[in-house]
Amino acid sequence: ARIFDGAILGTLTLDLQSGQPGIAGDISVKHMNVQRLADGLGFGRLYEGELAGSLRFGARAANWATLLPSATGEGVFAMNRGALGGFDLVEAVRRGRTPVRGGTTRYEQLGGNLKITPEAIRFTELSLSSGLLRAGGAIELGQNASLSGRFDVEMRGSANVVRMPVSVSGDLKAPGLQGGR
Repeated sequence: ARIFDGAILGTLTLDLQSGQPGIAGDISVKHMNVQRLADGLGFGRLYEGELAGSLRFGARAANWATLLPSATGEGVFAMNRGALGGFDLVEAVRRGRTPVRGGTTRYEQLGGNLKITPEAIRFTELSLSSGLLRAGGAIELGQNASLSGRFDVEMRGSANVVRMPVSVSGDLKAPGLQGGR
């Protein structure tokens, strides 16, 4: 099926035999417009790029109303030629311990793993690259879109390399970054 300028394919199995509703499946996406996806999910137009990835998921609950909140899953993703609005990694490194809100980090490639639990979505083994900027780390997206995590940022110059851990807090609509040692 076509959605958000891309394609989504997958399978879904409904389990009605065990007395409790259940689902299981897998999906893959290709060439999805991240800005349209984020806007469709209610996060505005802070994020840009082209998304590809896959996800295997499942859920079981006492009733249909609690089925989706009980979902779990694991997958991988890759995004190309985009931007993370609200995440200004370069400014966070430049300011050090002074908190940073707003700004943008442009990237050529951003990818990693994701794990979905009823409590949070965890993005691990993140890898971002853009010219002389490299970053890796992990972020947890909790309930109510709360963020926590850390990037290890590396900026290369003509004569030196600056490395700094950057903590992530706030929420998806207004993330906060703070460099530190």
